[in-house]
Amino acid sequence: MKPVNINIKENINLYYIPTKKFKTTTLGIYIHRPLNREECTINSLLSMVMRRGCPGFEDSKILSRHLDSLYGAAFSTTVRKKADRQILCANFQFINDKFLDDNIDIFDCILDLADRAILKQESFDDEYVKQEKENLKKQLLSIINDKRSYATKRCTEIMCKGEAYGISKNGYIEDIDNIDKSMLLEHYKNIVLKSPVDIFVNGDVDIETVTEKLKIMFADVEVKYNIPSPSDVKKEVEDVKRVTEEQQIVQGKLSMGFRTNVYANDEDYPAMMMYNSILGSGIFSKLFNNVREKLSLCYYASSSVDYLKGVMFINSGIEVSNFQKAYDEILIQMEDIKNGIISDMEFSAAMLGTVNSINSTADNPFVMDDYFLGKIISGKIMTLEELAESIKKVTKEEVMQVANKIQLDTIYFLKGCEN
Repeated sequence: MKPVNINIKENINLYYIPTKKFKTTTLGIYIHRPLNREECTINSLLSMVMRRGCPGFEDSKILSRHLDSLYGAAFSTTVRKKADRQILCANFQFINDKFLDDNIDIFDCILDLADRAILKQESFDDEYVKQEKENLKKQLLSIINDKRSYATKRCTEIMCKGEAYGISKNGYIEDIDNIDKSMLLEHYKNIVLKSPVDIFVNGDVDIETVTEKLKIMFADVEVKYNIPSPSDVKKEVEDVKRVTEEQQIVQGKLSMGFRTNVYANDEDYPAMMMYNSILGSGIFSKLFNNVREKLSLCYYASSSVDYLKGVMFINSGIEVSNFQKAYDEILIQMEDIKNGIISDMEFSAAMLGTVNSINSTADNPFVMDDYFLGKIISGKIMTLEELAESIKKVTKEEVMQVANKIQLDTIYFLKGCEN
């Protein structure tokens, strides 16, 4: 099923995913900004403050009571990274009006809340801005303290130094104290309210009525900024970057970054998904079965691909003494795929797992939003059904072809301090 695209006004688009699968309706509002060092932290903070400082519901308890009165509606905000974009997200989930005997129009109430939080901020309070600054610091510290996430973050920073993708979507601790409520409000008015917006509605609704209400809601918003499409220029690796850092940890973290030169709008995209599944996505993958289970060279090993950026990461937890063995064996598994050393069981398990994962996307409306948001950014919308069918047609030879495009770019190793 492909979302129905309805233009609200220039650079503001509504995508409706009609379904009777859920008793709830979801509304997702996604504001696009370029990911850059100057504003990534203030955008991250703003996403938190917009919810906390929602006009009329500035007190968290009052907002919670209001959501409870709407039959347990949920409202959350966050930021995401999509290629070289930072996206401010506001997500609402609420019961479909068709299941209520009450005269209350839940969707109207949610649109009113969204309008207040996203479009009608007039001032920010010192106290809750201060509290959300502390919450953001805690969030950033939690990433540093989670060494698995930290190693991936450092590998990305090293690999993509000088590229927007290397910038943290959540911002930087050292920038937080410099932000005050006046700066935050000015940024909100001058940038966030003038950036492209994608709106997703997922459920069984009268979309014509919703469209008219959204046109009224966004009537005064004039988009002044255009966000460039992701670059799919093939990047050749000249020299492999090797960085080792030490911290007070017991288990070493090996993170390897690769340039795949395969993007979400390429014909090779389904084959790249199959490659990732065969290599390191799941319990039937080569990294799990060979590097972890058979050889016991790591505590965990997995691969992940960002198809918008054309990069892949392999992450593993290892004993420091096993670094070279684990590193060598990971490359051996990749070399095997290049040479077509893929068993029928590995191939069929990867295909089944990938198709099941695609199909399960439809079980969560926010995951579906995220999927289609990525496809819209890539410039090539493919339904879940189309993607699943394309996976079923992938051949072993096509997997070998994408395997031979992948280039090792960065090796990052986080190990314990020597006594």
